[in-house]
Amino acid sequence: MVGKRPHAVYCSRQCKTRASDRRRRDDGRSRKRDRERYAAEGGHRREYARSYLAENPDRCREYRRRRKARLRGAQAFQFSDADWKRTLNRYRFCCAYCGESGPLTMDHVVPISRGGRHSIGNVVPACGPCNFGKHTSLAIEWRRRLDERRGVMPDDSRSFVA
Repeated sequence: MVGKRPHAVYCSRQCKTRASDRRRRDDGRSRKRDRERYAAEGGHRREYARSYLAENPDRCREYRRRRKARLRGAQAFQFSDADWKRTLNRYRFCCAYCGESGPLTMDHVVPISRGGRHSIGNVVPACGPCNFGKHTSLAIEWRRRLDERRGVMPDDSRSFVA
């Protein structure tokens, strides 16, 4: 046939589709074969996934972040471990919200679920209680909520209600 690649198996797209349909209709034999093969290879596949995760934690973490961002429709920019370390240095290894030192997590100032991006300009270090307490709210909303719980006046006079 003119214009076909020399290694083409089928003469036309229609012929290829018919062959594919025939393979799918082979009375479930291929599905049974596939299930048996996956059952036999399952342990090996899981072990490979575990070892890959152990050997490449940064790559897997970045993959998960990008996937979450894609699912939420946000843009994900390159944010390497070196960028994170620079951010930690900038905040002197303390929480950006309360100033406490200790184990820190990445917090998005504008949450990804609210239209924020996973980029250097939107990520700050936060301690666990601050990060989990803030959840999907903006920093100002979260602080206002904290002030209301503590009884602090909303005009930032920082006086307590008696």
